Amino acid sequence: MSVSASGGTRRPATVADPDGRPTRYWVGVLLILLLHTEQSALGFSLIAPALPQVAAEFPGSQVVWVMTAFTLSGAVASPIIGKLADRYGKKRMLVVTAAVGALGALISATAPTFEILVAGRFLAGIAFACMALGYTLIRDTFPVRLQSISISIANTGVGAVGVGPLLVAGLLIDRFGMRSVFWFAFGFCALGALLAALFVRETPIRTPARIDWLGAALVTASMFVVMFGLSRGKVWGLFDSRTLTSVAIGLVGFALWVWWERRTPEPLIRLDLFTNPGLRYTVIAGGIAYGATTRPGRPTRRRTASRRPRPMSPA
Repeated sequence: MSVSASGGTRRPATVADPDGRPTRYWVGVLLILLLHTEQSALGFSLIAPALPQVAAEFPGSQVVWVMTAFTLSGAVASPIIGKLADRYGKKRMLVVTAAVGALGALISATAPTFEILVAGRFLAGIAFACMALGYTLIRDTFPVRLQSISISIANTGVGAVGVGPLLVAGLLIDRFGMRSVFWFAFGFCALGALLAALFVRETPIRTPARIDWLGAALVTASMFVVMFGLSRGKVWGLFDSRTLTSVAIGLVGFALWVWWERRTPEPLIRLDLFTNPGLRYTVIAGGIAYGATTRPGRPTRRRTASRRPRPMSPA
């Protein structure tokens, strides 16, 4: 605390708003950032109820790839976008990421084939990085007195969004069909990108960082090969040579990725962080929860023909 000219005490300058903006402005910015921090949860809870309808519209497709492509893209894109945000600005990358997510949702909503729908989901998964970008923008631009409560509200919002979109998805699918959930996701991402571009402040903090493109390529290829082999295992057979070969190639790729990440000066993911039991068990629990909640349902068949009446035996 410092002493003012009148003899009283004066609060540190770090507690005041950076440019004297009122609290209601920061509340509005927080609401905009909530649209972005909830992108990842929305990508699961809004789309998962539509999986049986996707399977019915595209018979014979591996419908699990609707969720797998989203997860794979988000897992790889998040650290890369984080490094780009450190170099070029977090607000700029937030707007770009949300716009790419909106494009992916638009492609899925209008996809004529299952392959194009999955490609759209892969692009939509890039919006997974919006969560981390929203938190760091709160940390870099919000007044100190509002940072803790704002991050707490953002975390609570991510949990709450897991329930609401399930109801919204059910109403949309019943009234407008399966593609309506992708149109809803498109509008959600596009609105978030527009509002962020207009009202969210850019952080002045810049950190030069090198992007580990080789590590990103290795982990993406390895994850894709393993998931492809396991998804085809239902057709080929779990112990078929093609399934086992795909999984083996993917595991070798993972081993090469771990070897590279431990030796490069700026890795894509710091593997040493997983030595912390808290983080390690949280990641394992999250993986189990994801696997349990994204298992696609099997569309039911309606019987159109009634059972034939048994002929009566002659008296």
